[in-house]
Amino acid sequence: MKKYIYLFLFPSLCLLASCRKDKLPKNMEPGYFKVYDDQASANRYRVLDVRETGDGGALILSELNDKTIHLVRAAADGKQMAAATISNGSHNPLGSLLFINGAYYVGAMDETGLFARIIRVDENYCSAISSTDLNGLLYPLAFSEIEEGSILLLSYDRTNYRSQLSRVTPDGQVIWTQNANVNQDTETQIVAHLNGTGKRYPFYTATWNGKYVANCFYNYSFSFLTFSASAQDAIYNGSNYNSGTSAMYALENGNAAIARFSFGQSYLQPSFAPASGVADLTDNMGGALIDDAAADSDFRFGKIVIDKTNYIAYAYNTQNGRVCLSLLDESGTLKARRYFGSGENPFRIGNFRATADKGLMVAGSFRVAGSFARPALFKLNEKELYEVVGLDYEKAQKE
Repeated sequence: MKKYIYLFLFPSLCLLASCRKDKLPKNMEPGYFKVYDDQASANRYRVLDVRETGDGGALILSELNDKTIHLVRAAADGKQMAAATISNGSHNPLGSLLFINGAYYVGAMDETGLFARIIRVDENYCSAISSTDLNGLLYPLAFSEIEEGSILLLSYDRTNYRSQLSRVTPDGQVIWTQNANVNQDTETQIVAHLNGTGKRYPFYTATWNGKYVANCFYNYSFSFLTFSASAQDAIYNGSNYNSGTSAMYALENGNAAIARFSFGQSYLQPSFAPASGVADLTDNMGGALIDDAAADSDFRFGKIVIDKTNYIAYAYNTQNGRVCLSLLDESGTLKARRYFGSGENPFRIGNFRATADKGLMVAGSFRVAGSFARPALFKLNEKELYEVVGLDYEKAQKE
């Protein structure tokens, strides 16, 4: 039986999870909702990612005014501790906040040279500690943490019209680079993507069954590609630049959960089987239509454990200004949904992550009074997650 829970946000912000009066179990902190407002009406924040800090707080990465790197540091109760921009000649932060060997890293582009830059940041002061330039890799578009503390970086070679997937280290060593020929100049689309003046493409990198994944421009299309360290492997082309995948999550059984888009509509394939060396279309990946998803919505995947049960979770933006967080069991069956936001106060997904206290944090861009996009953070505690899937927390603890 599917469960649907709605969390509405009204202008007064009075009906929030943090206002609940029911008794919480001992040593469990209440959930909360926080908006981090800078009182500057001209500023627009696009939240990209969130990470839990060692003290149970959060570090939120945003892009300010379609360009500037911005960080917010929140305490365990959600209270803002620090907020700052990083303006060391870097702009257009990549969509992930990495945590490698105890350090936080932001990826960005040099404002004049257009090359990739990896910035180590101080999570308490929201400032840059050091930065490493990758001068040969231009137009960085996405990066992710992979094995042995290294990074998988996607960039674009504007001279030879090709996407580039590189394995690099946080200190700037390039271990290898694989090329994917686009066969036409897509610099205009990339600039529009970076500046927010045109379509934003869901560029990403990942690993899957020992292969490296790049969601990028390739062969006159937006494509899903897999590589080994020395050669290209599988190819799934979109229909020109109108279809492709939006996100993926590698499953423990070797398959992958994949969200894809096609001419403005979104689809979810909960278990896609890999095929080595195949050349196919992303539209043939299958999946069910998500009829309430906003056109070309962002998607985020993750794993949530509730009462010792693993759920594959995915979040997306709805047509009426909310974020829908959906939970699937291991068979791919939808078990529950939780909505955040309302039409009056739209909320756009940045990312969500499970927390060390068995709760969940959901970060995104919240429009104050429907107009001013600000970083915002929901925190659900363990008991509230039990309620999402229709379980009685107190009863479960006694069993």
